[in-house]
Amino acid sequence: MKDTLTISLEKEMKQDFTLFAKSLGTNPTNLLCMMIQSTMRGKKVEFHNPNIELEIESFSDTEIKEFSDNFMNRTQKNTDKMEHLLTHV
Repeated sequence: MKDTLTISLEKEMKQDFTLFAKSLGTNPTNLLCMMIQSTMRGKKVEFHNPNIELEIESFSDTEIKEFSDNFMNRTQKNTDKMEHLLTHV
C-alpha cells in the first residue's frame, strides 16, 4: 500500500530538481522514490558537496541487534542493582 510524503522546497530548487529528473528520463517523484529505496537498501546516506564530503556510517541489521541486546542487558543489570540498593536500605 502506498502512502504520501509531502516536502517543501524553494520554488527555484523544485524547478531545478524537476529539470534534473527529466534529464534522467524520469520525474521528481520517481527519482525521490529511487533515492529513498537506495538509502533504505544500503542503510546509509551520502551527501556530496564539491567542497565537503560527508558519509554517515552505516550499520548492518546484525550490528544494530547486537547493540540493542547489549544495551538491554546493561539496562537490566543497572535496574537490578538499583532495585537491590532500594530494597536493602
